[in-house]
Amino acid sequence: KLEETFSIILKSLSCHVFFVCGNHEAWVGGDEMDSLGIVDSLKKIETVNSLCKRMGVYTDFRLLGRCQDYPVVILPLMSWYDGSLALQNCEDLCASFDSWPWVDFIRCKWPNVQILEPVFSL
Repeated sequence: KLEETFSIILKSLSCHVFFVCGNHEAWVGGDEMDSLGIVDSLKKIETVNSLCKRMGVYTDFRLLGRCQDYPVVILPLMSWYDGSLALQNCEDLCASFDSWPWVDFIRCKWPNVQILEPVFSL
């Protein structure tokens, strides 16, 4: 559906299209994901970003327009929420994200942290 949506926007509006993956793009599981060999959320986000690149949809920053006096910069930011965003006196709400009924915590599957350490180490 994402590819179809991008196609419609690109063809009908003839404009620059920007996209930032959200929580639903991180959802995995089901027949479609299985058929594509997508087993974790990072792989799915990578697949979505590849689709965007192939279609000419921007997922990174761009300077738009020709007027140097009033430049317009589009800067998509990927982010995620976690327990560090808790409000004071609400610690009980963050005690165990794994047991929350939110679908994100059921449908998102993140790879093992040790796999990511070499990628993100300085």
